[in-house]
Amino acid sequence: MLSLRQRIFIIVGIIAAITIVVVLFIFVFKDSDNKDTDSITTPVIDVQTIADTVNENIGNDTNGNIIKKNINPEENYVKQLARIFVERLSTYSNQNDNKHIDEVVDMIAPSMEVWINSHKVEQSRVYEGVTTRVLSNSLEEYNGVEGKARALLGVEQVVSSQDENTGLVLDKLIQKEVRVDLIRQGKEWKVSGLWWQE
Repeated sequence: MLSLRQRIFIIVGIIAAITIVVVLFIFVFKDSDNKDTDSITTPVIDVQTIADTVNENIGNDTNGNIIKKNINPEENYVKQLARIFVERLSTYSNQNDNKHIDEVVDMIAPSMEVWINSHKVEQSRVYEGVTTRVLSNSLEEYNGVEGKARALLGVEQVVSSQDENTGLVLDKLIQKEVRVDLIRQGKEWKVSGLWWQE
C-alpha cells in the first residue's frame, strides 16, 4: 500500500503529464492551421504611405534623389537638451520624493538653482502627478558664437489626481507651449530659464 504522500505525488505527476500533452497537442495543431491561413491572407502594404514617410523624414528632390538635410549637431543637441529638461522636470508626482528635481540638477545653470528648488512638490498620501511629453521642438533663437539659445516646445501633459473619498485617479489632458533659454558655460550647454506660455 502506498503512503498518502506517494499517492499525492503520483496524482500530481499524472495531471502534469496530461496538461503537457494537451498543451503540446494544441500548439502542434494550431501552428499547422496558421500556416494554411497565412498563405491565404497576405497583408497588403501601402507603398505610397511608406514613400511619403521617407520623403518627409529624409527628403527627395523631384528626380527621386535623396537630399541630406544639413543639421548643425550643436543646434540639435540644444533642442534635445531642452526636450529632456522639460520632460524630466515637468513629470512628477507627490509620491516620488522630488526625483524630478534630482534628475535635472546637472542640466541647469547656477542661476536656476533657487528657482528649481522652489518647485519641490509636497509629499502626500493622496496621489497627484503630471506626465509631460514633448510633441514639437524648435529653436526660436540660436547663437553659437555668444552661446545663447531659446527653444519653443509644444507639450502634452496628463494631470492625474486621486479623489480622496473614492480613491479613483482622474486624468486631465492639457496641451501647452513652453520656452526654454539655454546658455553655454565652457563647453556645456545649460538651461538658464523656463517659461510656460498661456
